[in-house]
Amino acid sequence: MSKFVNGDILTAKLPLGYYGAIRILKAWTNDYTQAFLKANKWARQEGYLIAFTQYFDKEKPLLSDPRLKQVHTTPTSDWRYIYNYCGYEYSDKMLEKYFTYLGNLPLDESEQKLHHDDFYEQNATGITSILFETLAPPEERDAYNLECEAKVKREAYRYLDDESDNFFWIQYGGSMELTYLTGKTGTRGRGEFEEFITEEACVEEAQKLIAAKIKEGYVLADNYYQDDRGKNQFDDGNQIKSRQKETVSIHQVFRYTDEKSDKFWRIEYLDDTLVVNYGKTGSIGKYQIKEFDDEEECEKEAKKLIASKLKKGYKPYLEFDINKHLYFDDPEIWLHRLTSHPKFREHFTDDLYYDCTNEFAPFGSDEGDGALNELDEHIRRAVKKGELISFISGLAGWIKADFWDECGLTDDISHEAVKAALKTENGEMDLINSDMTTYSTAFALIKIIGRIDAELKRMALISLKRIGIAFEITGQCDLFSETQTKMIRDLEEFTAT
Repeated sequence: MSKFVNGDILTAKLPLGYYGAIRILKAWTNDYTQAFLKANKWARQEGYLIAFTQYFDKEKPLLSDPRLKQVHTTPTSDWRYIYNYCGYEYSDKMLEKYFTYLGNLPLDESEQKLHHDDFYEQNATGITSILFETLAPPEERDAYNLECEAKVKREAYRYLDDESDNFFWIQYGGSMELTYLTGKTGTRGRGEFEEFITEEACVEEAQKLIAAKIKEGYVLADNYYQDDRGKNQFDDGNQIKSRQKETVSIHQVFRYTDEKSDKFWRIEYLDDTLVVNYGKTGSIGKYQIKEFDDEEECEKEAKKLIASKLKKGYKPYLEFDINKHLYFDDPEIWLHRLTSHPKFREHFTDDLYYDCTNEFAPFGSDEGDGALNELDEHIRRAVKKGELISFISGLAGWIKADFWDECGLTDDISHEAVKAALKTENGEMDLINSDMTTYSTAFALIKIIGRIDAELKRMALISLKRIGIAFEITGQCDLFSETQTKMIRDLEEFTAT
């Protein structure tokens, strides 16, 4: 059972001597089966839907303060909230760590109807930081952030002998957050993130970690850098360099049949990463990605898995057509080349198409991430019902009806038309949401099935051009132009079918 209940008010000390408060809108329970929970380690049965209140003051709040009943609103959403899908044990620990229970204020009728599915998902990590960023006056917030940035320390250490070459990179100070990476030089390494109640506790833990590494023989290095593939290097002329040319993946498919079953197992590996895709023959199957410290370790594991399948009676599946198969990301890894359609990988080669942090990349924004997720779910359902072809053919019409028509958008992308759209109520937000969803859906479709119809491609190109004009009008052009140019050129050159 969850520790907190609907209506509970929790308060926390924030930077600059302020206090803030959050409100439990719903302690929810999923209807996951135990089998599902066992198969999906990321899933949890319980969690919290949490709203930020409007309380922001240098005095600790009293339960009678009316601001605790007022949920904070923003220009882009009706509620400010944190939805912690990682489960109630994590939530309880996080909330107890940073917040103090103040009391309970019963929810009103409208609040009682809220469900966590109505909200965009965010993890509760950094909840006090987000609370401060949301409520603090802009001048104080910006000054505080500049002060914090000036205090941030980023240090790299290296251990090098005849047999080993390892790195340790750490970032701390200026906040309550600690991040560090460890691993073999020339690899992406393994990352860890920790959050503390105070900045002092964070710095103390960082210093302990550094001291432990120095004791092991690590030395401070000022020639550390991350290369263009996110691998950790030292610029001393002897670093393990990433390959500059495109490498070819190793891909094999096997099939097992007997009186009771007919299933496939597919493996593909590239550099230090492998993906397995398996299930009933003719189905999409499940996807799992695994990353290794280096290419040799990855190849060794791949060969071991293949040998194991052959021993169990699997045979090469020569009839398997990789271009007719559907490709879905591993939910624990998310965007990856190896879980993208071969035609998408072949044509859309830039890292931009696998970037979940660039707000303007196809899948880096909330809209793009949502479009890919939603298309994933719709295509899976359509396949089960045998309606994939009809779903794909109707996708452009659905986007037009649900987004373009709702926002009053047309094919007209003249400056006058875009200016007029921006002047309507919620015009900028509606235009950005509609156009980002449109072009993200187009790229997502190619990523999953390897093709796109002419109408959806046409609409995506219009959306890319219109949002560029909108950003030019609103003074954000420099942030988007380079990304926009790349996406337009690549999409124009991809053949619609």
